[in-house]
Amino acid sequence: MKKLTVLLGLVFLSASCGFGGSSALGVVKTINGGVDWQFFNEVGGEDKGNINTTQISKMSFDPQNSEKVFIGSYNHGLFVSENSGENWKQILSKVSVYDFVTDPFNSEIIYAGGIFGDFGKLLKTEDGGGSWQEVYNESSSQNAVRAVAVNPGNPNQVVIGTTSGNLIVSSDAGLSWQLLENFKDR
Repeated sequence: MKKLTVLLGLVFLSASCGFGGSSALGVVKTINGGVDWQFFNEVGGEDKGNINTTQISKMSFDPQNSEKVFIGSYNHGLFVSENSGENWKQILSKVSVYDFVTDPFNSEIIYAGGIFGDFGKLLKTEDGGGSWQEVYNESSSQNAVRAVAVNPGNPNQVVIGTTSGNLIVSSDAGLSWQLLENFKDR
């Protein structure tokens, strides 16, 4: 699966499958309209290494800072780059991240949905990934949180969707939840 994100002449491609038999995965970027592409997979800081084995589920830009890029991963959590993908920092591990969203007014607030163990989870950070709290825990096994959205007009309203087809809403930024609809499957 490939996902393409375009921003101000920069093009990012997140690849969760190899190119031409290569086993390299991660993020490739062009700065010249697609003539040349390069992998940008270096992880800096104390987590030195790369994201070549990362199966990317989603890529998103910070709404206030186009140089800040986030990637969610089915197998390695959530990463952020503060320099247009030049290098990455893991800000959430041990959770298979299916989807994530940043608050449209404060990108330090991030919601990440996925699965940990056998149970769906929604995690929230208010400090850009420094610390996380569980704000939703699915009680049925193998029922991942597959989608998460924040109302752009009211960031306290958070909506999640689960594998089983439940659409669940919080009107208080994740403190309490109410079932909106069950669509019987995803």
